[in-house]
Parts: sequence; structure tokens; C-alpha cells
Amino acid sequence: MPRILQTEQICEYHDGDYDQDIGLVTGGLWGWTIPCEADTCMWVNGVEVAWGRVSSNTPARILVQDDPNNDGDPGDSVTLTCILVLTQQEDTGWLVHYSVPPTQVSGTYFVTVTCNHEEGEYPAGFDTSSTQETSWATWGCPDPCEPFCGYQDYGLIDDFGLPGNWLITVHSEVLECPEDVNRNGVVDIMDIFHVLNHWGEGAGIFNVNCDDIVDIDDVFDILDAWGLCP
Repeated sequence: MPRILQTEQICEYHDGDYDQDIGLVTGGLWGWTIPCEADTCMWVNGVEVAWGRVSSNTPARILVQDDPNNDGDPGDSVTLTCILVLTQQEDTGWLVHYSVPPTQVSGTYFVTVTCNHEEGEYPAGFDTSSTQETSWATWGCPDPCEPFCGYQDYGLIDDFGLPGNWLITVHSEVLECPEDVNRNGVVDIMDIFHVLNHWGEGAGIFNVNCDDIVDIDDVFDILDAWGLCP
């Protein structure tokens, strides 16, 4: 039995209109980021992206990143998940959905898209009709999964004279039975074994109580929830 979806949360700032696309004039590794707030301990499981003018099936990455001090500035972000995707429906304004391995988040977190593009391409779809000053851009780092290395060459897109919102939509969920870490519908000894195998790790499905460390408190939560999931 799969885990039961209890609540879904959507994070987006755009109005769905594809007004412009943005990238590096000379090409290179370009990243675009939005911050999100998790109402409680949640799992990001999907991201939608509208691609701009870029070659069909261009490799790109989608990142889920923690904000360690919850200040909304991605300069010190920590990458939790980085998946390789291919662009689709380029230059159409369509939001393309990509599944993300369930990634545990709480408080402020970021979703970033990175793409190494050619000169004359502009991969990031952009909505110019409004701005909440929440769209960030980054460039100059060589690693597409760590685009904020060195904490330089990034900033709010508004500060570059381009107010607007990235066409990114983030889907996350709260699960009714997080103690069932192996997702078989029963909280039992196997879940404790999984927690022990990931002892000392940070955010993730084995961090049952969402306190950023897998430890004895997660074992206690499993014991308290012992038996069939609701």
C-alpha cells in the first residue's frame, strides 16, 4: 500500500503567461531559482518548468535546495536533490511537469533549474506581468548541481533591471504516515532497520520527525505509530 497523500501544496509566483525568455548572451551555465515555504514538514515530488528558446531535448537539471538559515537568499543553499531532465515544448509557454524523487523540506527552501546553453539561446521562461522580487539568477559556477558555489555571480532578477517571475511551479505533499519509511502500509521493524541504516543523515524520508537528523527520536516516533497506517 503506498503512502496516503494528505495535503498538497503548490509554490509559484507567475500567472502562467510566457512573456519573455532569459539566458546568458554568450551562452554557458545559467541557473534560475525561486524560494518556497513549507507549511510543515513536506516532500517535494514534482516541478513544472516552461522552457524558452533552446534546442530541443537540451539537458538541464532541476534542484531542490535547503535554506539553512531560512533567510530567503540562496547564496548559501544546500542541494538536497539534483535530477537530470531534457527540455520539452521549448518556446511554447507550456509548463512541462517533471517528477522529483520525494525530497523532504521544511521552512524556506529553493527550487533551481540549471541549463548549459549555447550563445543565442535563452532557456528560462519568464512572466513579466508582475513581480514579488522572488526570482533569482546565478551563473559562473561550473557544477550544474551546485550553482551557488562561492556565493558570487547571483542576485534577484529585479536588480538586473528585469522584474518578473520565473515560470516554475513546485508541487509538494504532506504524508499521513511518515513513519512508514519503506512505504508498505505498515509501521514495523523493517522501518526501524531502514532508520538505523541511515543513522546520522539529514533531511530525507528516514528523518521521520523532520528535525534534520536521523536519530533515536525517529525510532521513538516509529514505535509510537506501530502497526497499520491509517
